[in-house]
Amino acid sequence: MNDYYLQTSVIESDCLHRNELLNIDLIVWKIFSYNHILLFQKQMGEMKLQLENVIKENERLHSELKDAVEKQLEALPFATEVGNEIYTDDETVRNLQEQLQLANQEKTQTVELWQTVSQELDRLQKLYQEHMTEAQIHVVESQKQKDQLTNFQHLTKQLHVTNENMEMVSENIHLVHFYIN
Repeated sequence: MNDYYLQTSVIESDCLHRNELLNIDLIVWKIFSYNHILLFQKQMGEMKLQLENVIKENERLHSELKDAVEKQLEALPFATEVGNEIYTDDETVRNLQEQLQLANQEKTQTVELWQTVSQELDRLQKLYQEHMTEAQIHVVESQKQKDQLTNFQHLTKQLHVTNENMEMVSENIHLVHFYIN
C-alpha cells in the first residue's frame, strides 16, 4: 500500500516537473518570438528611413539639375546668324546631353533601389508571417501537451482515490469476515 502511494507521489511530482518545463519552454519561445519581432520592426523602420532619404535626395538632385539646366538654357545663344551660317554652342549642347544622360541613369538606379527595397520588404514580411505561424503552432502544441499533462494528473488523482476506496472496502470485507467467523 505504501509502495502505491510512493509511486503515485513520484508520478505526480514528475507530472508537475514536466508541466513546469513546458511553461518555461513556452516562456522562452515567447521571448524569442518577441525579440525576433522587435528586430524585424527595427529593420523595417531602418529600411523605410533609408528609402525616404533616397527619395528626398533624388528630389533634391532633380530640383538642382532642373535649375541648372534652366539657367544654362536661358544663357544659351540659340542661334546667331552670321551671314547664311548658324553657329551653336556645341560644348553647351554636349554638357546638357551628359546631364540628361546622368539624370536618366540616376532615375534608373533609384527605381532599381526602390524595387530592391520593396522586394526585401516583401521577403521580410513573408519571413515574419512564417515565424508567427511557427510560433502559433508551437504555442498550440505546448498548450495541447499541457492539457494532456493536466488530464494525466487528474486521472492519476482519480486512480489514487479509487485505490484508497478499494483498500477501505477490502479492509471492511476483512473486518466483516473477521466478525462473521
